[in-house]
Amino acid sequence: SFFEFATHTVSQDHANVHEGYNKGHDWFEATLGEPMFYSSAFFHEYFGEKTDEPLGLGQADPDKLGPYTESLDTAQLRKMEYITHALGVKPGMKALDIGSGWGRFAEYLASKGAQVTGIVAAHDLAKYARRLNKHHGDKVKIIAKNFFDDLNLPEKSFDIISAIEMSEHAGVANFNVFLRKIHSLLRDGGTFYIQCSGLQRGYAKGYNNYHELIWGMYMEQHIFPGADSSTPLGWITEHLERAGFEVQAAHNLGMSYERTLYEWKLVWESKKDSIVKVYGEKAWRRWHVFIAWCVDQRRGGSTVNFITATKAGSFEARYSTQARLAPGAWVSPSAEELGKLAPRQGDGSVIEKCNFGGYNTSATPCELGDHV
Repeated sequence: SFFEFATHTVSQDHANVHEGYNKGHDWFEATLGEPMFYSSAFFHEYFGEKTDEPLGLGQADPDKLGPYTESLDTAQLRKMEYITHALGVKPGMKALDIGSGWGRFAEYLASKGAQVTGIVAAHDLAKYARRLNKHHGDKVKIIAKNFFDDLNLPEKSFDIISAIEMSEHAGVANFNVFLRKIHSLLRDGGTFYIQCSGLQRGYAKGYNNYHELIWGMYMEQHIFPGADSSTPLGWITEHLERAGFEVQAAHNLGMSYERTLYEWKLVWESKKDSIVKVYGEKAWRRWHVFIAWCVDQRRGGSTVNFITATKAGSFEARYSTQARLAPGAWVSPSAEELGKLAPRQGDGSVIEKCNFGGYNTSATPCELGDHV
């Protein structure tokens, strides 16, 4: 509603996150596959073997693309490797991962030697993330709270901070508050990486981007309640600057997002029988509409921005980040060099969850806090 858009309170967040994310681990495993990373991967293979020519708005026929050989696992590993490079991760660094989800990036940071704190506002995801990261011992701490809550974290206590496709849930009304809090937690010479799904402005002559609005309304109603700050790149960078950051690099990798969603679609379709058995045909179809719409109907319009920033006036961080991210400075490792993901279910132990079944989960949101 417009009221929620204009206010975006913590209590609204609590209900929205519960509805959006405490669906059940089987639901998201049947979407995200082994990576369990709810954000765009970084593919090198966009069009497959049928064509290597970019397709115009009217020609983006999915049947003209593929077949594909690059795996979702490899592309998610490449994305994480790129982010650790953008952040300049080194062993011993203190890292904060906001909206850490099922714990995949926290695990990757820890594998690089960082001491990681993850923040996640969904009860079930916190439990899953802890199991995934159990082998790292005290190198990874998962806090089950809303980022806007009192986290009992000292100012300037982190060398690097990441927010990977969770800032959409911060809300337009609170976006500057969100960024100012990140600014306060980042040490003066630190680096901030924010990855945002976005929208095109649609100002070009002869091109009306109205379908982005229709897509956004469907997503708000059925997929991501409360995620209202998927916005054009300029809006994000302006708010970063207002909050005291200087943007050092920004890349739109919408084609990678579309490839990611294509892979999620294949996973979801392969798991139809098991999902329908638990959640029903209507729930499966509703989610399938979301993924298929992103792949088949947005006609190449998916947008995701990989943004790296430092504190304004922090010249050492500015120069070192620019040097790392200069064109040609980073070359992706091969699939063999990237290796394999840590198993998503960790040691396979049973973990508690609050979901009682059904597409919109139980009526009462799960409690968060230090006891979770």
